Amino acid sequence: MENYCGNLHFMDRIEYLKKLEKEHQVIRQLFKELEPVMDACVVDDPEYVEKKLERLKDALVEHVRDEDELFYGELRRKAVELNQDALLPALDLFIEEMRKITSRAEVFFKDYSTPEEIAERQADFSMKLKNLEAEVLKRIESEERSLFYIYRAYFPD
Repeated sequence: MENYCGNLHFMDRIEYLKKLEKEHQVIRQLFKELEPVMDACVVDDPEYVEKKLERLKDALVEHVRDEDELFYGELRRKAVELNQDALLPALDLFIEEMRKITSRAEVFFKDYSTPEEIAERQADFSMKLKNLEAEVLKRIESEERSLFYIYRAYFPD
């Protein structure tokens, strides 16, 4: 995957946001593939679920790293530069909430890192996965409906 460092130019920013949106689509799809497990609270094939979880974990880790390295930092710097004092607390809240979600996700993936751990606690696993899905998807929607628009407004060209 292409690595974005430093300041981006206009076309790079367009591509960067497209990349973030594509990552959101991948994350949504991975959760969708796990919905039967969440709905049934039964894990018939723990090895399959473990592989899907590994893909989900990799997608989330890469996505959060990309956002932290560039998106949030660049957005915050621009808000400071433009004296957008009203936006800064909200942006800081977004950043802090993402750190909390990431921390909870890390605990979840650690707790269910093997097929045996998934199989032993199926109902608990399904409930926690459903909670993680709700939290992550709510966050994705929030970013796409607000921060992406602000980013585009701050960097129109």
